[in-house]
Amino acid sequence: MNEFEKELSAKVEKELLDKLKIAGFINKKPVVKDRTIKDIKQFKKFIHGDKECLKKEKIVSMKKSLNRLMHSVDKKEFIIFYNHFFNDVSKSACAAEMLINVSTVCRKLNKCINIVSIYLYPDEYIIENDLV
Repeated sequence: MNEFEKELSAKVEKELLDKLKIAGFINKKPVVKDRTIKDIKQFKKFIHGDKECLKKEKIVSMKKSLNRLMHSVDKKEFIIFYNHFFNDVSKSACAAEMLINVSTVCRKLNKCINIVSIYLYPDEYIIENDLV
């Protein structure tokens, strides 16, 4: 396949996917982020004593992804993430504690969620965000 055919094939593929999304055959709503948040909440229950809420494989993958997150973002971002999801601190309280805007807290939380999503669901994340 020459360069022109590859380029044409990629354009046709993208156009077909766009039409399928518009027609409703492909789910346009992002689900990886929702699944990640749900997993974080279940992991929090596990930490607080509900030992039957998660399978062993999910516990191991959550521990690894949180460890990777801790080493991927700066300390301030990880503190915001941990306080919000594990200590039930509201976004506005996190903002006040860190002396930043609530919108900044939201951006930092989204960044952290995306990083954890990449580790938990790499294939789905790539497909959902059109990174192929």
